[in-house]
Amino acid sequence: MTAMHTSTRTTVALAPLPAVPAPLPVISAPLPVIPAPLPVIPAQAGIHDRPPRLSTRPRLRGDAVPVRPPARQEAPTMPSIPTGLTATHHATPLGPVLLAATPLGLAGLWFDGQRHHPDTTGWPIGDGAGHAVLAQARAELDAYFAGRAHAFTVPLDPLRGTPFQRAVWAALQAVPRGLPTTYAALARAIGAPAAVRAVGAAVGRNPLSVVVPCHRVLGSDGSLTGYAGGLARKRALLALEATA
Repeated sequence: MTAMHTSTRTTVALAPLPAVPAPLPVISAPLPVIPAPLPVIPAQAGIHDRPPRLSTRPRLRGDAVPVRPPARQEAPTMPSIPTGLTATHHATPLGPVLLAATPLGLAGLWFDGQRHHPDTTGWPIGDGAGHAVLAQARAELDAYFAGRAHAFTVPLDPLRGTPFQRAVWAALQAVPRGLPTTYAALARAIGAPAAVRAVGAAVGRNPLSVVVPCHRVLGSDGSLTGYAGGLARKRALLALEATA
């Protein structure tokens, strides 16, 4: 008798599939604008006007290393020299100064080492002998520092300067000795009360130190503020004018 085997089917419960994640949010904002490419900077004139020609042949041992030709050097630009300019050095109690003059008048007076001293390359600098303007400037400077003179009468022909700067320099000549003014008052005097900073910059560029008395301009609180020739010289000039 054959035994009957009854197969029992086992049902395996499957775990539920993981939930499908929600779709990613749609970015509605526009993508950032890609900036325009940088402008092409032209090659410097005279340096590699054409790109070097590259060789596709591999360089073998013993080949000479190519040497690039040296770049052409531009000759430096020399500063322009005003027509008829003559210059000379002169000693003062506050240090040596450079005097420059044209046939029309005194063009500049700068202390050695002061700010905004011009580039004198190529200037005809000598002893100034025979030059009437330079001789008068020297004599008046000596009299000023000795306390014998309170004003300068040498004719003036300021070196360069914009119309605004020249207006400021002209206003400086009206500032009386022993009565310093302020940058704000100077700005009002030339009809530009809002241009105090520009007036200060023009005062600092005055090419005729001492003769055009930029040392007589103070800050609104009476402080010495700046001076192209140095605060020590400014203090000394004011002290000289207060006692003489």
